[in-house]
Amino acid sequence: MNFEKIIDISESFPSKQYSLALYELVDRYLIPRLRNMLKKTVSNSDNLGINKEKDNSIFNIGFKSFLAYSKNKNMPFTIYLHASRNEMKLNSYNQQGQEIIRFAKENKIPIILDLENGLNLSDFRDDIHINCKGQKKLANAIIEYMDTLTPAANKGYIQ
Repeated sequence: MNFEKIIDISESFPSKQYSLALYELVDRYLIPRLRNMLKKTVSNSDNLGINKEKDNSIFNIGFKSFLAYSKNKNMPFTIYLHASRNEMKLNSYNQQGQEIIRFAKENKIPIILDLENGLNLSDFRDDIHINCKGQKKLANAIIEYMDTLTPAANKGYIQ
């Protein structure tokens, strides 16, 4: 979170809905795809709200804000680091993931790592989103972690 304006700035965050789904299909999906095919280039710059500095030299300040808030409210703070399909293939987090892990260690923040919780490539439905089976594994990893905090808690894991 860095509180930069993104509504109507990023194509992924419009302020108004289309009046017809067919018009949205053509305008948001077909025309851009045709443009990319004509340019013969693929853009990897689709920014879905994870705004980082252009040179990646500044760590996303949202994590620091969450840490400060949790300390101020005397609340526990844990990070769950979700791996992408590519990170799963490489069995290693990318530069941003490594930065999050470093931040968690430096600030003694517990961190749950996807790569250590049994997810595999068949648990993904696209490059970053996990399917129903993957969601169950993610939920169980979180429940197991929470059980370590509250051992008397109900151990009703999701099957």
